[in-house]
Amino acid sequence: MVRKALFPLSLILLLFNFMPLQAQITLMGDFISSKEKVFGATVSAGGNVLIYLSAGKKKRAVELFEVVRSEDGKWGDPIKLSHISRDFDALIDPFISYDANYLFFSAKAKGGASYDIYYSERSGAVWQKPKPISGDVNSWKKEGSPSLSLDGKTLYFTREEFDYTGEGKNNLYQSEWVNVGSFSASKKVAAAFNEHDVQRPVLYRGGQTMLMSLKAPNGIGGYDIHYAQNQEGQWSKPQPLSFANTPKDDFLGGVPITLEQLYTVVDEQLYQVKIPEDLPVTPMVLVQGYVKDKKIGMHLPATMRLVDIEENQEVLVTQNNVNDGFYSLIAPAGKKYKLTFFAPNHVEADTLLDLSAITTYKKVKQNFALSSDIQVQFSLADVKDQRSTSGKINIYTGNQLVHSSFFEAGQQPEVVPLPLGNKYQFEVLANTCQPYRGIINFQHTKRYPEVFVKNIRMRRKIQELYFEILTPAGEKPKNTEIYLMNVESGKERTYSAVSLAYLEYGSRYKVLVKQHEKVINQMSLVVDSRGKIFQVSPKWKWGQPLKKQVIAPEGPKIEMKLSEI
Repeated sequence: MVRKALFPLSLILLLFNFMPLQAQITLMGDFISSKEKVFGATVSAGGNVLIYLSAGKKKRAVELFEVVRSEDGKWGDPIKLSHISRDFDALIDPFISYDANYLFFSAKAKGGASYDIYYSERSGAVWQKPKPISGDVNSWKKEGSPSLSLDGKTLYFTREEFDYTGEGKNNLYQSEWVNVGSFSASKKVAAAFNEHDVQRPVLYRGGQTMLMSLKAPNGIGGYDIHYAQNQEGQWSKPQPLSFANTPKDDFLGGVPITLEQLYTVVDEQLYQVKIPEDLPVTPMVLVQGYVKDKKIGMHLPATMRLVDIEENQEVLVTQNNVNDGFYSLIAPAGKKYKLTFFAPNHVEADTLLDLSAITTYKKVKQNFALSSDIQVQFSLADVKDQRSTSGKINIYTGNQLVHSSFFEAGQQPEVVPLPLGNKYQFEVLANTCQPYRGIINFQHTKRYPEVFVKNIRMRRKIQELYFEILTPAGEKPKNTEIYLMNVESGKERTYSAVSLAYLEYGSRYKVLVKQHEKVINQMSLVVDSRGKIFQVSPKWKWGQPLKKQVIAPEGPKIEMKLSEI
């Protein structure tokens, strides 16, 4: 079941026309006998699965039947869904969700007093044992005619209400999704069609048109199929869908998004009504496939997010079938979309759906395999190409070493694949930097990108250098200072004539001795990857030999007498 969707308002405003149109109404004789009575039907979004209520040829108890149409357009033999029907005294109003994962219906349990809404979840090709809808949908009154919005976020159903005269009629209600099989916040839909007895309401496609059967004065006899448009949250007055109605009672059986035909039940017979070709419509695309684990090939429960690229607007958020990984979603043609897949403990994956050139209904099959390994890139922020910073990275889970790799001077570490769902400890040991230790936690269920970048601020190891600038009398001179600039990082610092300075490993320094702001001496120093300090010429480059080491018995030291300057 799905959670969130948003579709443009202009999808189908021209689909239904009040003016009478010529239509071809044909009795469904492919798989059902004319002697067999049908009491309700529903069709999948792609139009290839039809479920109907019938007593069968032997005219026993009313049961659900399922029939599937093959790729060549031929219907197979009906399969009796006895494992669903047998728990009830009566069933009415079946409905297949648009993602093909749920079958809803209204039923009276054995020994029950009234009709409630039930659902069955699909597992592969088998519908599971039905369960009652939880939440505040079912009551002591009669609930019937369940149907879902395209995204599964809203459940529509009828509830029988009685006026002061004792006359009852079915009003349309809606309830919001809470979790699988649970809907709450039920309320009556504020619309003119609720002035009539509402039967078999179906929210069509994007959500701006409601189809239903009404016994209204503007019909041509009995119950007729009507439609109402929702514009800016207000439902229009219901109008008859003229091309589909007959003088008898007409009950809606479903509308596949192929827009080739709709299905009706008239006088307990199942018909298909060809939609007139001259009706202008916005074509829809049905995208279906399976989501699997890339490594082991097993199906995955996943969430899909569809985004309109041009509008940068989220169109649909839906989930696949947790039992077999199958997903199904519907999108208006003529646009480009970004389709993103996310599954717990798997890397997020996305693809471009270019539907901009499609002008008719189309079915797209696209399978996805999601990786359970995330690519981790360690980005060492203080590593410069000119500095000697080779080292290695070790990664652990607990006390177990799971990865170890080296990186050379001037290079970032290689990308490391790590299985999601675990907590890792790591250490970066660079020869010019202090050891860095941290944690990467992939135990939480969240959306992860294809490459996870771990930014690390490396701190350079520090070498001490003692400066001693003295007068000929051996005293500390006044108005004398030492200016140091790290050529690689641009960091600057000023010391007094007698000071202890701190130099970073793998760095080159420009040193100026100033007296009264006048430069009286200058030099260039290099700290290698072992912390040794060398004096070099201003033209020295990394990779050239280091010869003149700065050292004294007590450690690195620069000594100067002002008389020597």
